[in-house]
Amino acid sequence: MKSKETYKKVSETFKKKGDKAWAKAKSGEGDHYYDYARKAYDTAKKSEEKSK
Repeated sequence: MKSKETYKKVSETFKKKGDKAWAKAKSGEGDHYYDYARKAYDTAKKSEEKSK
């Protein structure tokens, strides 16, 4: 089983990745970034829940 710290770190990492992808999508670099950002935020949310 992974430690709570690991899940917390994964959550932080995917939040950052989601933020970058969202910014790229908003700046017009491609709509596919919205989908990637959504998936990254979902992963971050799941990891955050597991870290508690």
